[in-house]
Order: sequence, then structure tokens, then C-alpha cells
Amino acid sequence: SVLGGIGLSFFVYTAISMVQKIEESFNYVWYVSEPRSFARRFTEYMLVLLIGPVLIMVALGAIASLQNEAIVQWLADTTVFGPVFAATSQLTPFLVVTVVFSFLYYYMPNTDVRIGPALVGGLAGGVMWAAVGMLFAAFVTNSVRTQAIYASFAIAIIMLIWLYLNWLILLIGAQLAFY
Repeated sequence: SVLGGIGLSFFVYTAISMVQKIEESFNYVWYVSEPRSFARRFTEYMLVLLIGPVLIMVALGAIASLQNEAIVQWLADTTVFGPVFAATSQLTPFLVVTVVFSFLYYYMPNTDVRIGPALVGGLAGGVMWAAVGMLFAAFVTNSVRTQAIYASFAIAIIMLIWLYLNWLILLIGAQLAFY
């Protein structure tokens, strides 16, 4: 229980620190010199950290459960709606990422951001994230020989590279939303 408490404390500290770094970076991009007050930061960070992942999981779960319904399966098998459902199921992850990025660009800076530029930055970030994700997945699947040689060391390096690329894409989208 002590180890679990320490782990939970470390996790909460890391999550709050990460959101604070994101806010600082976005404030730097938008040339905002004054951070939010501590009470407002705490409230908004908890909102982002607690409600955001829950909403994403609910949305993805709803999409997955809808695909298993008999009516949806019947509509997907018809010639009229079949291509629409195929395209929608392939575009849904991109749309979710675009909405999340747009929300971050709209909500995180300590300034008023218009919804249009936030959507443009979110769309650009979502497209870049999806493209880099496909390239990165192809790289990982084709590097089986390297993983056999380096084993867990390669996994750590690949994870750090993926984290770096995600952060870079998030900041590029923020720059586009600002401009």
C-alpha cells in the first residue's frame, strides 16, 4: 500500500507537471507572459486530466459498440451506406485526435483563442500525427531484427522517439493555430 501511494503521488505530480509544461509552452507560443492563478490552474488541470480521458474513452467505446449493433451491420452491408460506414470508421481516429488537439489549442493558452484558428491548428496537428503515426508504425514493424538484438533497450529508445515526435507535432500545430 505504501508503494501504491508513492506511485499514485508520483503519477499525479507527473500529470500535473506535464499539463503545466504544455500550458507554459502554449503561453510562450501565444506570447502570454502571465500564467493563470494557482486556484484556476488547479481547477482547469483537473478538468483536463480527469474529464478529457473519460470523454475520449466514452466516445471510442460508443463508436466500437455501435459497430457491433445489428442495424449498423445491416446498413454497412448495403451498397448505399457501406462505403460511408467504411470511410467513417477509418476517419474517426483522425477526427478524435483533431478534436483533442483543437481543444488543447483553444483551452490551454492563458489568452482568448478563436475557435477557427484552433480548428486549423488541430486539423494540421491531427493530420501530421496520423501520418507520423503510420510511418512510425511501419518503422517499428520493419525493425524486428533490431528489437531482437537490442530487446528492451530498443523499446525504450523507440518510446522516447515517439514521445518527442508527438510533442513536436503538438507544438507545430500550436504555432499554426497562433499564426
